[in-house]
Amino acid sequence: KNAFISIGKAPRNDHRMELFNKVKNIGFKIPTIISKSSYVSVYAEINEGTFIERNVVIKADTKIGKNCIINTGAIIGHDCIIGDDVQISPGAILNGGITVGENSFIGTGAMMTQYLNIASNTVIGAGAVVVRDINEPGVYVGNPAKFLKKV
Repeated sequence: KNAFISIGKAPRNDHRMELFNKVKNIGFKIPTIISKSSYVSVYAEINEGTFIERNVVIKADTKIGKNCIINTGAIIGHDCIIGDDVQISPGAILNGGITVGENSFIGTGAMMTQYLNIASNTVIGAGAVVVRDINEPGVYVGNPAKFLKKV
């Protein structure tokens, strides 16, 4: 009665989202898996099918959608909202109050200053530093992060 989708989403792997929906429609329950080495505030909300890797920190009043991957060493500050089907790569840092739209990908070591919005279907490249809202889907890279191309 339980199933778990164990493929990653690099950077726009809609296949993971499709599998999640198919498994749900068949009637399986999809658990949330959280590594014992991670810290998740008791005031955070983690939805079904989300996988939280080792050494992740998730602070108070953060909401993480369903079918997400939060990779090793990521830090998600207070009051963040992470949409469904998002992957946050190893070592990414999201300061407080960040909203990440559904089906987005945050690259390894990317960093976001506080109280920003990231549009759905957006890719933030490895090491990018996001200092202002990203309202249009696309691929953003650099310091500060700049639009590179459409997804």
